[in-house]
Amino acid sequence: MIYTSYFAQLKKVDNVDGYAVSIAKWSPKWYTGDSCVWFQPSASLLKRYREGKVNEEEYREQFLDNLSSIDPAPIIDDLKDRAGGRDIYLLCYEIPSGFCHRHIVAEWLKEHGIDCEEKIW
Repeated sequence: MIYTSYFAQLKKVDNVDGYAVSIAKWSPKWYTGDSCVWFQPSASLLKRYREGKVNEEEYREQFLDNLSSIDPAPIIDDLKDRAGGRDIYLLCYEIPSGFCHRHIVAEWLKEHGIDCEEKIW
């Protein structure tokens, strides 16, 4: 199964022998796990959002536009190979109720026939 979660839950991911994958543009300095650049927002989009130049809806549209040129199937297949049968956890920073691109990634994956849900511990 593929889940989304956030870095503060990493110990719980480890406790269930999950395979952690950062999809944050910049992972925490202490994070030593894998990452997936395909699902990261661009630095320019993050900057415009932080500066208030794009709102959440505009961010969503622009991020989805960036994802539109990607076929998720081979990316997910590669992550599954690396995970070796373990559940995959796509990690970012925000708490589950906060606006975060990982929720957009999860919805986009579902639209492409790939099950993905937020793991609520």
